[in-house]
Amino acid sequence: MTTLKKTVYFTGFMASGKSRIGRAIAERLHAPLIDTDALIVERQGKSISEIFETQGEVAFRKMELDVIREIAADPKPKVVALGGGTLTQASVVSLIRKTGLIVRLWATPEVLSERIGRKDTRPLMAGLSPEERLAKIKTMLAEREPRYALADFSVESTNDSEEKVISAVLRGLQFWENRAVYVEPSGGSHYPIFIGHKLIPHFSTLLNGLRLMPKDSFLVVTDTTIAKAQSRSLGMLKHEAGDCPAFKFRAGEIFKNLNSLNQLFTFMLRRRYSRKSCLLQLSGGVVGDMAGFAAATYQRGIDFIQIPTTLLSMVDSSVGGKVAVNHPEGKNMIGAFYQPKAVVCDLDTLSTLPDTEYLAGLAEVIKYGVIYDAEFFKYLEENVQKILARDSEAMKHIVRRSCEIKAEVVGIDEKEMGLRAILNYGHTFGHAIENLHHYEFSHGIGVSLGMRVAGRLACMLGMISKEEENRQTALLDAYGFPKTVDGVNVNAAWDSMGVDKKVEKNKRVYILPTKIGEVKKVANVEEALVKEAWKAILPEVNA
Repeated sequence: MTTLKKTVYFTGFMASGKSRIGRAIAERLHAPLIDTDALIVERQGKSISEIFETQGEVAFRKMELDVIREIAADPKPKVVALGGGTLTQASVVSLIRKTGLIVRLWATPEVLSERIGRKDTRPLMAGLSPEERLAKIKTMLAEREPRYALADFSVESTNDSEEKVISAVLRGLQFWENRAVYVEPSGGSHYPIFIGHKLIPHFSTLLNGLRLMPKDSFLVVTDTTIAKAQSRSLGMLKHEAGDCPAFKFRAGEIFKNLNSLNQLFTFMLRRRYSRKSCLLQLSGGVVGDMAGFAAATYQRGIDFIQIPTTLLSMVDSSVGGKVAVNHPEGKNMIGAFYQPKAVVCDLDTLSTLPDTEYLAGLAEVIKYGVIYDAEFFKYLEENVQKILARDSEAMKHIVRRSCEIKAEVVGIDEKEMGLRAILNYGHTFGHAIENLHHYEFSHGIGVSLGMRVAGRLACMLGMISKEEENRQTALLDAYGFPKTVDGVNVNAAWDSMGVDKKVEKNKRVYILPTKIGEVKKVANVEEALVKEAWKAILPEVNA
């Protein structure tokens, strides 16, 4: 890494090394360095201690916020050393997120106390005995931890040499260049989505940056198909996570159930995995849902990271925290909302993806254009050949934009109480198709067919014009999605839709388009109309 692409803000407790390491990083990357405390001292003509004594901490925090606003307004990349309490202001964190990365330096309380004691110049530590100082540091660290946890990644500066800390920071910055989206669900948790190439070979950088290392209780969760197709990636991931073991589910939607989950629990319990363990999910959406639900429930919740290996799981199931298993009475009926620590989309894993599975992912991509972004829909219309050829830049764009849309929706409505329901476009019909076919073909293909039915129903209700329905149909046709499906009896389909988890107290809910780029929730459409709409995909009608 030779140049800085975005502003880097160093945070951490006093004496953690922000100014020293920040200066070294700025020199290495030929970027300007701004120390916010030093800048305030220069402008006020007083030391930090004097400002605290004469004007108080509230006034100092306002000065700090003003300085951050000024720094953030300058688009040129730079290195910024923040004061130890800067992130206690929520508005500062929001401002920084829009302009750069937050890197936390941390050290043990004992080391911090020893460093601070060398010079009695810290206003919040003035006049304390060593014992009192250590106790106060521990208290303040506990109070500030929720704010420090908002850093993008962390680097320990306890006893390591300065060069080792600098190297760790540079590795982290290089990995975090691939952070494409930041998810902030309404429930309060947050996590990054990384999109790029050759991310798995550097996975330990992520684990260290999230303070999940050193750890002797990682477990890679995958399935038998992916373990074979992605053997190289699986081997690298296990190595990067301390040569940890792997658990393999039997591949296929029919094994997405409590029985399979119980096999994983037995594996973990017999090997003494604890509440400090972390699951690394390397597979598609089925395993992602199961591993996520396992993480949500094993010993009441452990960390997990999503590493999707299919286009469908990259743009859909890995983002948003919906995790579940199927029940004989319906799909995804037993589950939870549980957010991962991170999502890592290594586009290299798509090289082994069969065309049929790649196509399944494109169904969800097209869905995002229909429900939320007319410009994205237009991009999909204009770049069919590039996308089908798996052009690197085109793939990166469609994955990123899809994740951005889902992250924005989830950020507003984490638990599907309102807006998030729009993500179910095509799913109510699609799930019925999957159920009637006993999950013999992929979720994405079911959704593509469900979108055709939903588009037809919206047109019949006068919500969209025939031209708009045809535009959706033409795009699905251009990508090669099936136009019809055998074995769907409209009466059986109607009954199957009645047990879908989106049914609200016997009120059947449909997500239907009002135009390309916008949909809305419609309840209790007349049964005869719904059954008529199913004819959009029946081969005997469309022969």
